[in-house]
Amino acid sequence: MAPWCAGRRGAGISLVGVVIAVGIFAFFSAGIYGAYVLMIRLNAQNRATVVGLQLAQEKLELVRNLPFVDIGVAGGVPSGVLQQTEEASRDGINFTITTTVRNIDDPYDGDFGGTVPGKPRDLAPADYKRVEIRIRCVVCPADPPILLTTNAVPKGLEGASANGALFITVFDANGQAVPQATVRVQNPDVSPPIDFIDTTDNGGRLQIVDIPPSVERYEIIATKSGYSSDFTLPPGAPANPNPAKPHATVAAQTITEISFAIDRVSTVNLATVNQLCQAVGSVGVHLEGAKAIGQNPTLFKTVIDTTTAANGRRTLTDLEWDSYSVNVTSAGYDIAGTIPLLPLNLLPNSLQNVTLVLAPNTANSLRVLVRDSMTGLPLSGAQVRLQRGTFDETRETGKGYVRQTDWSGGAGQALFTDPSRYWSDNGDVDVTSSGPGPGGSIRLRRLAGNYLTPGILESSTVDFEGPTNPVNIVWSPGSQPPETGTSSVAFQIASNNDNQTWVFRGPDGTASTSYTVIGSAINPIHNSTRYLRYRATLTTESATNTPEVSDVAPTFTAGCLSPGQVFFPGLANGSHDLTVSYPGYQSFTGAVDISGDAVFEVVLSP
Repeated sequence: MAPWCAGRRGAGISLVGVVIAVGIFAFFSAGIYGAYVLMIRLNAQNRATVVGLQLAQEKLELVRNLPFVDIGVAGGVPSGVLQQTEEASRDGINFTITTTVRNIDDPYDGDFGGTVPGKPRDLAPADYKRVEIRIRCVVCPADPPILLTTNAVPKGLEGASANGALFITVFDANGQAVPQATVRVQNPDVSPPIDFIDTTDNGGRLQIVDIPPSVERYEIIATKSGYSSDFTLPPGAPANPNPAKPHATVAAQTITEISFAIDRVSTVNLATVNQLCQAVGSVGVHLEGAKAIGQNPTLFKTVIDTTTAANGRRTLTDLEWDSYSVNVTSAGYDIAGTIPLLPLNLLPNSLQNVTLVLAPNTANSLRVLVRDSMTGLPLSGAQVRLQRGTFDETRETGKGYVRQTDWSGGAGQALFTDPSRYWSDNGDVDVTSSGPGPGGSIRLRRLAGNYLTPGILESSTVDFEGPTNPVNIVWSPGSQPPETGTSSVAFQIASNNDNQTWVFRGPDGTASTSYTVIGSAINPIHNSTRYLRYRATLTTESATNTPEVSDVAPTFTAGCLSPGQVFFPGLANGSHDLTVSYPGYQSFTGAVDISGDAVFEVVLSP
């Protein structure tokens, strides 16, 4: 007979059912809780906005009730009774209040520079004052600040001023304006003393009118978050008696114009290794930029002395774009090679790896650098012969770059064997027309008299036959027709170890960016890979103009072979005969005087 409970199997709740029910309940509970939290947060933000707006209106009303002469920031131009930065609490919410007051030179009656057509030069340029109240909630930094502005006009007629004007311009490494740059102006020698902070407009300009005259006493610092800084220095200081940019002078009834160059800071990953690629730790390194802040004697803006860690590495951040020399200060080492070639031309907003290949120190040594005269790139495979008496040695420079100057052979080549062919294109490139440039270059295809855009070309696969570190990507020509627009030539790099997975990436290591600056450092995400391809994208903003690429050269190093360099240690002191040859290039022959650790650069021409 069947068990008495056999007929009741479906009446209970299984464990799976309980888990599913709990999961559904948790899902909806989390959604309801998230919506509740979001509603509370939005309510708090709205409350902070309302309270902040009331506070800003109160500050503006205070300004409107001040005498015109008192409307200004203490230590600013114009000077007054207002504080530039204040902290305030209202309804339990903390706010930061920033007040900016500027003299405005209205062009209606002419300007101080006499640039308004049909108007006389305005000798009283402070026509009215513009007051800006900016309020930010301290506990809700993601919210945009509240900004209110008003103008204050004097009641009486203006008279000629005995003051001058200070026009400040801030630009980047490419000469482009830097908007919203922070500018601090100080002068303790005028009455009242001046010390205020302001920002540049969208054109990178800050114009300060009706500022008291003073000779070489206006200290100015220009910077921006994530950017380098540029500044004036006091003349006659013991440490730097002749600064390259002394404090500014303002004279009565004149305009002083001064400019500052800042740009995004960069990072250098420094490594010290031996010739077997093994880390060498605790090595002193001296890094020095080429930008001078002093003359007679020459003083450089960036001078860094550091030491690599036990693993032979050191990261240097917040570096200004510049040309840097790098040397080893620790006794017991010679530099046998560098990756890349020095000096290091550091671009703004870039990440650059620098490897110093070290050898045991000898009394006299020679490092020879061999470059191409047209591109400045290191030459791989150059024969370097050094002779003195019975000493006679020949060495070959490390691999330097893969260069392609002709694409006229067409598409369909998977492996880079024929240097005139490539893998594929999108049908909108022309690699056979001579055009205005050399035959075989990459240009946009023309259809019915108009250039098609974009044109995309993907190279054949370069097989390095082992792990390789790409360093930089260089192309020619250096400039394109202005009508094609900015960044009309762009590159991406793809690399792998299976010769199958091709993900093209830009300088930040993602597919959303491209290399648009010649000589850009290739992102280290491609390090230790065997296969490489590049993708060129050409665009134009004008149907009658095309960009052009005549030369592409990714530089690389395999292991610790320094590109374009050889090293001769343990040499005798004195003159040596040096011969450098490379197929297709004019050879170099000359004498090199060796005393200590010498570095000699040879530039070969085709």
